[in-house]
Amino acid sequence: MPISTIGQNGLNAPITLTSPVLTTPNLGTPSALVLTNATALPKTALPTGSVLQVVQSVYTTRFTTSTNGSWVSPGMTGSITPSSTSSKILVFVNVVVGDSGGTGTNGATIRLTRNSSPVSYLNRTSAGNPAGIYITGNVYISGTLHLEYLDSPSSTSSVTYGVDYWIEAGTNYGTFNTDKDNNSGAQGNATVTMMEIAG
Repeated sequence: MPISTIGQNGLNAPITLTSPVLTTPNLGTPSALVLTNATALPKTALPTGSVLQVVQSVYTTRFTTSTNGSWVSPGMTGSITPSSTSSKILVFVNVVVGDSGGTGTNGATIRLTRNSSPVSYLNRTSAGNPAGIYITGNVYISGTLHLEYLDSPSSTSSVTYGVDYWIEAGTNYGTFNTDKDNNSGAQGNATVTMMEIAG
């Protein structure tokens, strides 16, 4: 029994391999495309500058050091795994540090490391000239230090960003992730926030 078509006048001519002739409609090129309820959109389809992921690490340990004139690592780190070698990582660091003055001038600063290698300093022009916090005299000072850095790790392996601490030679001791009054039992919630940006 032949398969028939239904036209304006009801059942009529049977369908064959050559008739009727079916044509593909010309949809043209859409000038804009709006996706609703779309899932599994690949990250590679996102435009340059898009935020692909955000990871935050919270550091809750109060760290004290008497090592001055050189960098120390309190153990404040955060890790992120880029999805592409062309991605950039925007890193934000936020921490309260303190400095107990000794003789002369005293100061403290921080730097950012990638896989234990330094990549950015906070206003540090030389080992004897920190500009994170700075004071003259035998007093205790504290302050919140912020550091922002746009890194290009060129990797799809896990990348670990760390924060090192430095106090000026002559300073009695420094405190990392403390409160403004240098209470021994107080610590803050220092953070390393990492954003992967499509390259």
